[in-house]
Formats: sequence, structure tokens, C-alpha cells
Amino acid sequence: MKPIALPRLLALASLAFAVSANGLRATIIASDTFTLTDTRIAGSALSGSTTETGNLTWNGGAQWQLTSAGYVTSTTTTSAGFAVPFSFAGYAQYGTIATVSFDVTFPRNNDSTWYALGFGTNSAGALNSTTGVVYIRVDSRLGGWTVTSGSTSVATGTLTATLGSYNRNNSYTWSVSYDESTRTIVNVSVNGTSIVSNYLVPETVTLSTVTSASFFGQFPAGTTEQIDNFKLEVTPSTIPEPGTWTVICGALSLAVSLFRRRSR
Repeated sequence: MKPIALPRLLALASLAFAVSANGLRATIIASDTFTLTDTRIAGSALSGSTTETGNLTWNGGAQWQLTSAGYVTSTTTTSAGFAVPFSFAGYAQYGTIATVSFDVTFPRNNDSTWYALGFGTNSAGALNSTTGVVYIRVDSRLGGWTVTSGSTSVATGTLTATLGSYNRNNSYTWSVSYDESTRTIVNVSVNGTSIVSNYLVPETVTLSTVTSASFFGQFPAGTTEQIDNFKLEVTPSTIPEPGTWTVICGALSLAVSLFRRRSR
């Protein structure tokens, strides 16, 4: 009998990996473009409203308000944040890696003004050395950034060096991915450019259990900030779990068995 063609054998083998890859898809837990609705009107506080996807309730400072243009801005110069509740344990069925992202325009020209986003323990979004578990802090005037884990600085840099230029009036897309089960900062990126990846937080660093995904502004300018396109998603580890390996090995065994049978 004519042996099974190699391309067909490879196709069967690739099927197993396709099954594995399918299991690595991100699950969107919540997302929000801050579009106005009958109940979300311009000038109303973001706090108390729910995300467009996921129906998680925003909590935070009253000065963070919705605008007619479809983003969140600040109406005062008070430092405050906003956050949605999140725990790794609550979404373990979807994976172990959580990613939070925002589009941020934060143009105030002041050395003491900064913003931060990531994962913390404060329900109202505060991110600092005691309430921030893993987060990126950005100085609005010069574009300096610091990735922090607990109270430890993981990496520092500037947006000019990272992206080749910086304009505080521009919008920047920030993303923070963290795996609490392995204490790994999987990735931190700006405009798709990675600045930290696969950083294992040392055991000497004290970390709390994440309870929220947050944004925080230190002395925002008032009505000039634009915070938009929030997304929170969970992805399985890129290393297949034992059950996934079972599927892969089973499919490969089937491919080999068919090859041997056709070769006899």
C-alpha cells in the first residue's frame, strides 16, 4: 500500500499544535471605549458606570468624567485614579497572564505630574509603592518611565530613547502583562514596543495579591487628559499545560500510527 504522503503527516501533526494554539487565545474580561449612552452622559462621573464589555463597575475619584468626545478626562487638579475589580483567582479558568491597556494623552508641562497604570490593591485606582503590585509610571513633561514591582524599580527609560521621539500632547498606547502565579512581568509595552519582558520578580520583593486593574493621575491638569480604549484580558501561559501536551502527543501518536499502517 502506498505510504501516506509527508505533507499529510505534517498536516496531522500541525493539527495538534493548532489545538494548542487555540487554547492560548486571550479572553477579554472587560473593555471600554467610554462611548456615551442614555445612562452615560457627558460630564457624568466614570465611577459607578460599567464597562461596555464585561460589565465591571468602575470605581474612583469623582473628577474623572466622561466627555462627549468619548474618552475620560479630569475636571480638577486633585490626584486620583479609577479602577475595575480584578483578581487572578477569579478568572483562573481563562489563564494566568492578565494584560491591562489604555490609550493615554497626558500633556501637562510640569515636573511633578505623572500617570500610572497596571495592577494594584487599591479599589479606587491608587498606584504607588504600597498599593501598586506591578505598574508603569510615566512622567508627563519629559516622558520618563519606570516599571515598578511593589516598591522596587524594575526598569527605567525615556520615551525619546524608546520610541525615538516624545511629544507630551500625543496619545500613547500602554500595555502591562503580569502573571501572578509565577511572579513574572510578562511584558510592558508602549505603542507596541516592548520595554520589559519576562522579568521574574525576586522573592525578596514583597507583593500583594492583585485586586484591581487601575489608572492613576498625579496632579492632572484638568480637562486636558484623554484616557481611552481600556482593555483587560487574560491569556493562558505560552507553555502548554499537561493537559494540552496530552492532546499534542495524542495527535502526533495518531499521525505516526497512520503512517505505519499505510506503510505496511
